[in-house]
Amino acid sequence: MKHLTLSFGAAAALVVGIMGASGGSPALAADSGTNWNQEGFNAQHTGDNPFETTITRSNVGSLVRVFGTPITTGPDPVVANGVAYLSDSIDGNVQAINAETGAVEWTRNACNSGEETTAPAFAKGKVWVGLDDPGTAALSSTGAPIACVGGDLYTSPPSTANGVMYAGGRDGIVVAINAATDAVLWQTCLQCGSGGGPDLDTPAVSTDGNWLFIGSPETGDVSKLNAHTGTVVWTRYVDSCGESAVTVSGSALFVSGCAVYGLSAATGKILWHSTRIGSSISTPAVAGGIVYVTALGNYPGTFALNAATGKTVWSQPDFLGLLYPPTVANGVVYVDFPEISSLVAYNSTTGAELGGVETVGVREFTGSAIVVNGRVYIVSFDFEYGDSYQLNAYQPRS
Repeated sequence: MKHLTLSFGAAAALVVGIMGASGGSPALAADSGTNWNQEGFNAQHTGDNPFETTITRSNVGSLVRVFGTPITTGPDPVVANGVAYLSDSIDGNVQAINAETGAVEWTRNACNSGEETTAPAFAKGKVWVGLDDPGTAALSSTGAPIACVGGDLYTSPPSTANGVMYAGGRDGIVVAINAATDAVLWQTCLQCGSGGGPDLDTPAVSTDGNWLFIGSPETGDVSKLNAHTGTVVWTRYVDSCGESAVTVSGSALFVSGCAVYGLSAATGKILWHSTRIGSSISTPAVAGGIVYVTALGNYPGTFALNAATGKTVWSQPDFLGLLYPPTVANGVVYVDFPEISSLVAYNSTTGAELGGVETVGVREFTGSAIVVNGRVYIVSFDFEYGDSYQLNAYQPRS
């Protein structure tokens, strides 16, 4: 059975006419130099922004909305150099939103293909997206189309590290592209036969940039590749539920299948697995030696696990279940509760609820929050009509 984990690129496709931006808002906070360049914040996809200082455990309960901008694209945004970029779209749109004011700066089509795009990654001044066209595309920060690189059907968001863009395709292709020159550096097909290979999720890169790790929601495998050559080092079968995107932290990997697993990055050996979680589990986030996931199934809720042992540190059960990957920043864990139209904040160490925000009107949040430069950004949609999406920004009340 194919695993139901909501991987980085699996949010619902979004389409709506451009409706213009909302008005101005307060200036960004003092720590505005941080970029959230890709899904999961960094190439390891830890979901943790260690540079956030403005939003704290003390003031997260006072978040207020500073803008809600109608968009034609969807979750999840990235923020680079003061601009939020979004591109999860069934019609190929990529959008740039001023992260301070919420004004729409531009809307462009990737490769003029009109095909579905993934959430973006930002590298070398370019917005990179995967295409169900097939291929990948790059646009400049001003919205000018730069490159259309053919290949597999890339329906999971790309990753970027050290000036290289990496993507995993639906037919087993892993590609590395020089983000400055747009040249393909290497291409590898995992477990490929005459009919192609398995569906792949978003790649993760080791901290030193030498290794690439990628899971397959189709086969239940995790593979390690040389990030410079594409050579496969090992492939490890994990379980029958199919694997989520991989999270890297030091010498360990974390991945969700029927359970949450800790693996050795060196050998792929399974070090531990969780119990009584899920069994449909989000991509893990990791911060401060703790692994965070949300889950649906017999054991739903939010869970914090010791990264070395897999033992539960704390949990917040929820009978409705959760599936969007959590986000961590400055000691706070952010979890999207779409069923109650709320974003809830927990103490990352104890699990104590610190506060949260609710959507405006008949809307609910979709996807994961990103927390950067003193603001929380998250997409919402109109659940009555299902075709009215907004990018929302929140910051603590002055």
